[in-house]
Amino acid sequence: MISSCDNHSQSLIIGGITIAILFVIMITDMMLNMKPQKISREEQVAMVQGMLLSNMLEHLSIPLNQYFRMTSDRDRERHILNCKRCSCLNECVHMLLGEDIDPETFCPNCRDLKRLMYN
Repeated sequence: MISSCDNHSQSLIIGGITIAILFVIMITDMMLNMKPQKISREEQVAMVQGMLLSNMLEHLSIPLNQYFRMTSDRDRERHILNCKRCSCLNECVHMLLGEDIDPETFCPNCRDLKRLMYN
């Protein structure tokens, strides 16, 4: 006959093993979902130049070399992704063509970019 103390010990062991397995699964999943930095600086430059992001930099009088010097890879990737996913392309084009539209009202990157103007 198994005593209640043995049952308690077995429950603790099973619980500990379950938690350890869940932890390993969680860490493995996180590692598999992490995307290593694969975009080179040259690729980032080409991407930025091929997007409205480069026009926005020009509009804000931020030279491309200053932009790359003052931002991290992660910041640039975020800016690129924001620009790719932007739902306000019409507003952006109209502003870049000279209409009096404040980019802060529609551009998801504007605040970050304006901070570069003052550094």
